[in-house]
Amino acid sequence: MSGIAIVNGTLVDPAAPAVSVFDAAVLHGDAYFETLRTYDGRPALLPQHLQRLHAAMTDAGFPEPPSVQELENEVAAAINEFSEGEVVIRVTVSRGVREFGLAAEPEQTTRIVTAYLLTSSRAGTDATATVTDVPGYVFPHKSANYQLQSTLLREARESGFDEVLIADGSELIEGATSNVFVIKGDELATPALGRCLPGVTRRAVLELAAASGFESAERAVSTAELADADGVFICNSLIELRPLTNMGGRSPRVAELRDALLGRYAEDAV
Repeated sequence: MSGIAIVNGTLVDPAAPAVSVFDAAVLHGDAYFETLRTYDGRPALLPQHLQRLHAAMTDAGFPEPPSVQELENEVAAAINEFSEGEVVIRVTVSRGVREFGLAAEPEQTTRIVTAYLLTSSRAGTDATATVTDVPGYVFPHKSANYQLQSTLLREARESGFDEVLIADGSELIEGATSNVFVIKGDELATPALGRCLPGVTRRAVLELAAASGFESAERAVSTAELADADGVFICNSLIELRPLTNMGGRSPRVAELRDALLGRYAEDAV
């Protein structure tokens, strides 16, 4: 078995229809999600991911969003379907099934947990990125309405890049699928919250920065800093930290941060 799905607490055939065509996720992308992976069979930083998901649903006014504990139980059930190997998990919660013609708001959310075996990983490997200007860009919650990011990423990969960094004029915001950090001397800078996604891995890196000898800063970062940096890297829960080798210098301290992050994951799995 390479992949499984649990919908509203019930294990279903991932290849068979299991969600209504009138579900808000299908109709309008009205859903939020989290993606993470296991280390030694344990999901890394799961509470942080599910707390972020719950906050997004609450801010969006979802009807009776599922509790963090309920989602934790369904994630555990998904992982238990695999006897060995590391697993990638996605937790999606939509606003629910809408009546035809939007006659009324949904009364109950739809919970979808999918999982599959991790057979290959880009974690820690070098990467390249391009920069694109998206005026007014804001992405404070991990929404399933991912069309813009998907389009930008597809175009970047068609041009031979691994990721695309999104900017508003000269202000750097984030990657299409990642947060971004810039190293200059002892400063580790990342764009401030408000317009970029509050990444779980982003937060973990900031918490570990001091122990690695960095002075961390959440501030406005300009695109001009990319060329003059000692190192630039992107991060998320699946890729961990990936240095962007076509931007700035290539600091060996990125590897130090990645080792510290993996140590944090190991502690979390105890």
